[in-house]
Order: sequence, then C-alpha cells, then structure tokens
Amino acid sequence: MRTLKFIMLFLLSFKCYSEDMLVGVGIHPTNFNGTTEQLISLLKHYNITTTRTDYPWSSVEKEKGKYTPGNEKLESFISASANNDIKPLLILDYGNPVYEEATLENPKRKPTTDASISAFVNYSLWTVKHFGSKVSMYEIWNEWVQGSGKRNLQAGSSIESANMYAKLVSETCAAIKKTNPDKKVIIGSTSPSDRNELKWLSAVLKEKNVLSCIDGLSLHIYASSPNKKLIPEKTVTAVMLFQNFIRNELNLGYNLPLYITEIGVPSLKNNNYNEQDIKDYFEYIIRNFSELGYVKGVWWYDFINDGADKTKKEHNFGMLNENLTGKPIAESMRNNKKIEK
Repeated sequence: MRTLKFIMLFLLSFKCYSEDMLVGVGIHPTNFNGTTEQLISLLKHYNITTTRTDYPWSSVEKEKGKYTPGNEKLESFISASANNDIKPLLILDYGNPVYEEATLENPKRKPTTDASISAFVNYSLWTVKHFGSKVSMYEIWNEWVQGSGKRNLQAGSSIESANMYAKLVSETCAAIKKTNPDKKVIIGSTSPSDRNELKWLSAVLKEKNVLSCIDGLSLHIYASSPNKKLIPEKTVTAVMLFQNFIRNELNLGYNLPLYITEIGVPSLKNNNYNEQDIKDYFEYIIRNFSELGYVKGVWWYDFINDGADKTKKEHNFGMLNENLTGKPIAESMRNNKKIEK
C-alpha cells in the first residue's frame, strides 16, 4: 500500500484541473419496463446529465442501403434525453447480418472486408445525420477485443485485429468529421491494465489517420473481486499509469483525453465489501478523476439492475435495484457536483 501511495503522489504532481467532468451512467432503455418519460424522470431525479447506450447497426439497416430509425423506445429515449439536457453518448455497433455472418471466430459480426467497413461508415453517417444536434458524442464499437468470442481471445488482441479496427476507426472517424467536425469521436473500450489490450490499443493508435482524427480514448474498468476489499486508489492509479504508458509509447508531449465509459462494482450477497463500500468507492474515483484534468467523463455501469438474483454478478451492477429503489451509491450520484469539489 505504501508503494501505491508513493506512485499516486508522484503521478498527481503532474495533475491539472479542467472543465467539469461528465458523470453519468450506462443504460439499456429498451429493457426498461416503464415509459420514456418515467425513465427520464428517474435520471433527472439523480441529477444524471449523460448516458451511454448502443445504437445497433442491425436495427437501422435491415436491407442493404436502406435506413430506417431503430427501436421505437430507443429513438424516443434519445430524443427525450436531448430535450432534457441529458447528453447521450451513442455507441456505433455491432455487426450486421446483411453483410457478415456470425461465426465462432466472429460472433459479433465485426466488419472484416472493404465492403462491410464501407457499409459501417455509411450507417454511421446516416446515424449522425439522423440525430443532428441531439447527439454530440459517438463511440466506434464496443469492446472490439472481446468481440472474437471466448474461444478466440488471443485473436481478438492480435495485430491483425488491431489493424482491422484501426481501418474501421480511421474511415468512420474521417467520414464523420468531414461533414460534422464538431462531433466528438472516441474509440477503444479497453482495460487500462491488461497487457494484451495495452499492446493492441498501442498498435491501433500507431496506424495512420487514427490519432489525428479521434477526440479521446474509451476505457472500461472492472476492478472488484468478491473475496477482496475495494481499493479505489488502485483504480485511479491504473488510469494515471495508462496515460503515462500511452504518452511514452506514442512519444506524445500532451495528455490524451480519456473517457471512462464503463466502470462498475456489483452488489452481491456474501461479498467482502458492501453497498456502503461501493458508494465510498464511487465518491473517491469521481473526486480524484475530476482532479486529473484529462478524464473528461465517467459512465457508471449501470443505472438499473438487470435482474433480481442477488447471487448473479451480471444482475447487480445497477445504482438502482430492479424495483427502482436506490442503493447508497445513487444518492452519491445525485450529489456528484459536491463530490467533485
């Protein structure tokens, strides 16, 4: 622990303060049982000013070259969010069965050919035009590294995978910026600590026309274990070390903007931490990330529990329980402006 504190003090000596950091949640609007108005009301109750959600390619282009608005509930949510000063961060993903077949090697139908990459670019351009001023931030794909399936994790973080993602990013970002230079485009959705993912991301960023186009990097952080106490200092240090690694790897004289687009801790029975510990963890990381200057946003995963089984990890990441009652962390979110000060 002494070593960790020393590293933090050293890295914090280079920190700077910046404009307000965005603090929001990941959300699944199409899974919400109530109305769009009720969901927006919940978000506003907890002072949530930004959300992150998918805008699936397969839902808007079901026939080649023909685009229609996606899921009605999702469309309604995005429009209502913008009208209520809640900034949507939309993920442009996943693959489309009219261009790529799902296989054991490519279960998410990643665009792997010139034709499917071009089609993804066209879907992205249609989406940006469709939402206009309602959406200002886009993320190109979600967890590309994991998208090769559990049987092919090594392939997902290979140089070939990095080159393919870099091609998708450079072509999509360039097309968006050509007509909409004001839109923010972020990429990555990788762990700041996994060595294979760090190597993969470095390869992506070294490819031509990637770094010069994007507005920042997306990071995903899940640092909890049921058998261990939560250590928020390790989470913050991991992000600071990541920034230093990327700067050194790319010989940069500046910090890259970072967006923590997924970070979360499940509240499970019999864990070595409780809901108060999760609240304290959240408050610590928000306060310290906001001081770094280069962390531009944090989206907690996620807003509402996905299920009612308290023994299942994936059911219990929400700030709210499945019955919409708030956990202690929800009140911290409601007061997040006070936390940052």
